[in-house]
Amino acid sequence: MPTVGEFIDEYKKTGREAPYLAEVQVAKEILAKAPSKTTPFEVANFFFEVGQGRYGDNWVNYVKEWPVRANPVIVSFFDATTTRKPAGDTTAWCAAFVNWCIQQGAKGRDTTGFAGPTKSAASSSFRSNWGRKLGEDEKPSVGDLVVFKLKSDASHGHVAFFVSDAGKGRIYILGGNQGALAHDNNGEVNIKSVETDSSYWQVVGYFTALELRG
Repeated sequence: MPTVGEFIDEYKKTGREAPYLAEVQVAKEILAKAPSKTTPFEVANFFFEVGQGRYGDNWVNYVKEWPVRANPVIVSFFDATTTRKPAGDTTAWCAAFVNWCIQQGAKGRDTTGFAGPTKSAASSSFRSNWGRKLGEDEKPSVGDLVVFKLKSDASHGHVAFFVSDAGKGRIYILGGNQGALAHDNNGEVNIKSVETDSSYWQVVGYFTALELRG
């Protein structure tokens, strides 16, 4: 894990204000507590529970974008990608979050046959040559990946973990960089109900891999 000095130096390069040293230390504690030797979904759910206050009120804001300083937890998700100079927590981080969860969950496991992280900060990196895309007659399981593409720009989109079918063309997804439920920040780790086909985006497909299902 980077030293405190390396954290600060990295944030200064992004042009965003650096987090305080105490904030960096808390971030390191959170990341160190993330589970390993488990499914990526369980890792993602850990961060969701952090945001729900399960580990104390002091950690809640560390799964949300901050208005001024870069959130060191979010920036650390990019360690699982080749994007080493994210613009603080303003760089789209949904794919970085998924990649970090895949990488963290694989620690201590026999990774034979695993798809592994794409190492890309682009959600589109999960659309092809990653895992197995489910057929139209297959239903996704909890923890499978859902990949979206924007209607306005098909090269961009979103990636998250499938939670459940919400009915009426909607699904529940667990992911990072998702619109805040309380509108107190621009993006956070949460579980929310979204449309599978709207004027904004549509589901490209559901993807599974050995590590996603235990």
